[in-house]
Amino acid sequence: MAHDDVHLSYLPLPHVFERCIQMAAMTVGAKIGFYQGDTLKILEDLQALRPTIFPSVPRLLNRIHDRLKAQVAEAGGLKATLFARAYATKLAGLRAGTNTHPLWDRLLFNKIKG
Repeated sequence: MAHDDVHLSYLPLPHVFERCIQMAAMTVGAKIGFYQGDTLKILEDLQALRPTIFPSVPRLLNRIHDRLKAQVAEAGGLKATLFARAYATKLAGLRAGTNTHPLWDRLLFNKIKG
């Protein structure tokens, strides 16, 4: 974490993980933005704040994953096929130690990141 990082705070302050992240952010002078208070709107908050770091918990990551899968399923057809191919390629790259892909990042994953 560095002074130019931005953190979206959405966990309850009594949550030990959130306290550690906020203390680290304050220690280096990073910015902390707070969510609207509605966990169903966290994706909107992410798009508005555009955090550079996003420490999270499995529950929220599962919610994001499920929403993304539902959108892909709803799109169907060619979009769903392309997403499945992109996802498989990206996953194979991650397992091989590469976290970027010149085609799929540009066409798909950078849009998901916002």
